Amino acid sequence: MLRLLFAKLDEAEAFGALHDLVYHSDIPLSYWSAGQRVPEDLEMASLQQLAEFLIRRW
Repeated sequence: MLRLLFAKLDEAEAFGALHDLVYHSDIPLSYWSAGQRVPEDLEMASLQQLAEFLIRRW
């Protein structure tokens, strides 16, 4: 099964493309990382968390 995983979110300057990919694809978002330590910084992702993360960053 295909899943989305986003890494290095702490280094991103904008998140529009991330949102568009999640919104327009049929691929479920599974995990993301906002830190340098993998796998320790991987977290389970949800659309609610993504929305909150995007709002805090703008």
